Amino acid sequence: VGKTLEQSMMEVLEEEELESLRRHQEDFEMRRNTELLEAQRMEAAEKRRSDEMERRMQQQAGQKEQDLAVMRKVVSRSIASAHVSSLKDRALAHLLDAGCFADSVQLAAENKFMPELLKAIEAEVAQAVQDRLILSDILQGTISTRLATHDSRLETERRRLAAIDQAEREAREEKEQERKRAESEAVRIKAEQDALVEWEQYVPPPPPKEPEFHIKDINEENKAVYGDEGLVATVPEDKLEELKAMLAAAQLANEARGEEEESVPDQIVCGKIAPLPEGEEGMLLESFYVGTPADLLPEEEAA
Repeated sequence: VGKTLEQSMMEVLEEEELESLRRHQEDFEMRRNTELLEAQRMEAAEKRRSDEMERRMQQQAGQKEQDLAVMRKVVSRSIASAHVSSLKDRALAHLLDAGCFADSVQLAAENKFMPELLKAIEAEVAQAVQDRLILSDILQGTISTRLATHDSRLETERRRLAAIDQAEREAREEKEQERKRAESEAVRIKAEQDALVEWEQYVPPPPPKEPEFHIKDINEENKAVYGDEGLVATVPEDKLEELKAMLAAAQLANEARGEEEESVPDQIVCGKIAPLPEGEEGMLLESFYVGTPADLLPEEEAA
């Protein structure tokens, strides 16, 4: 029974699916037919529009050809009318030029009298031109001779004036140079006199006192120790013993000073320090002597 029911349900479902497919096919066929009808209608409308445009273009081309033919006819008629209207005058002018209406007196005057008259006039004009050319050559030669003479005289006078001007200019320049030399000489003499007076009145200031340092001791390398920083300077060999003796004497003098001599300043060794010769590094003790701390002070503070 279950298999029968299941088979019956499947058959029912198949029939429903077939019915649904049939309905869909009918609906598709209906829509396709509707679309075909609409496409045919639009194609027909497009064909009618194209046919109408072609007909209008043909009609416009025919109208243009017709207008062009009318214009050509009008132009042809106007040209023919203009040609025919002036035909008579042109024919009479041609006949007149051909001599059909010529007067015998006029012909005689134009063919015989006028040419002879023109020849006589041309001969007279040519003679006048020839005479004018001869006269012009004579005048040109005379004028050229006079101009050359005048130019030579002008050039001579110009050179003479230039020589006079040059001589005057040289004289003026010589006087000016002489005046400038005299002025420069006077200025030089005055400057030398002023310089001499200034030199005679000048009193040179005393040379500044070279700095000196307190020589405190001699180290193991036989170099002098000076200054608060403990700097060292090389001592010449010939002055080494003298420096040692001077340091010892100053120390003994300070130690032998009594209590009543406390106001007396201590004795120290003062020395002048200078750099070693070029190429060597270090400092050199140039000279030294026994002095007091006041000797190391600048001149203004000592005063």
